[in-house]
Amino acid sequence: MHSATLFSPAKINLFLAVTGIREDGYHDLISLAAPINFGDEIDIEIKTQEGIDFKCDHPDLPTDDGNLVVRAILSFQERTGRHDGLKVRLRKRIPVGAGLGGGSSNAAIVLLGLDQLFDTRLPEKELHSMASRIGSDCPLFLKEGPCLIRGRGEKINEIDQSARLRLQGRKLALFWPSFSISTAWAYGQFDEAVSAFSRQAESEEILLKWLQSDQPPETLLSNDFEEVLFQKFPAFHCLFNDLSQSIGVNCSITGSGSACFAFVDDACKANELKRIVRLAWGEKAGFEWIDLL
Repeated sequence: MHSATLFSPAKINLFLAVTGIREDGYHDLISLAAPINFGDEIDIEIKTQEGIDFKCDHPDLPTDDGNLVVRAILSFQERTGRHDGLKVRLRKRIPVGAGLGGGSSNAAIVLLGLDQLFDTRLPEKELHSMASRIGSDCPLFLKEGPCLIRGRGEKINEIDQSARLRLQGRKLALFWPSFSISTAWAYGQFDEAVSAFSRQAESEEILLKWLQSDQPPETLLSNDFEEVLFQKFPAFHCLFNDLSQSIGVNCSITGSGSACFAFVDDACKANELKRIVRLAWGEKAGFEWIDLL
């Protein structure tokens, strides 16, 4: 095999608690995240000429080692000694700066793709270590289903089958405004705007209680970054209230925003949600009706 086309999924955070600041400057998190069937496509082709020929159809993204895809390739080459020429094309659908993990997903999927293309069969622990060095969210995308995330994002545990079945295949409306939100900015604002970090023990108890119950995911939705976004961008809070009152859905943000989501099983309700979102945020607001993987 000399080429491959890879699907690079986005993710949503069903639950996200920020529990403190680490000595290395990162924040400690507890989260339940799940991949969705909405994402980017990446073509990888092994070339005879040396060098990395990387292009992306998003004009604002770098194509040098400022892009996590290139960092993933360089990391793989350094570890394996395989410096074959590569032609890589990234087709973006995941909005940038939306809390959907697009760049992290791209990097992790490229690591997996290169491991398969070159049949290097790197151990899972080694791929995890490489992904963790590239970006905090990257290890999540080495897994195929919902996972619990701890630490700065490097500690990943899959959930049991019964909990996974409550998530798998559930339909949700994903929507986002025409502007992005910097993760670094959001964490900086969090430290200033939020009165206290979530308590780790309480957050773990909430997750454990849900995992051991038969409750649907709608009952779990929580994200500590909502307080930051609602203070800086009141339009989020207003829209969430409108959607709750008009069509009875509970909305949340994913990551540090700006993307939002709500579980919506009915196509008519999804279309009504889309109408309300674009009435509030304009026609440039993004919308997808998609499934949890």
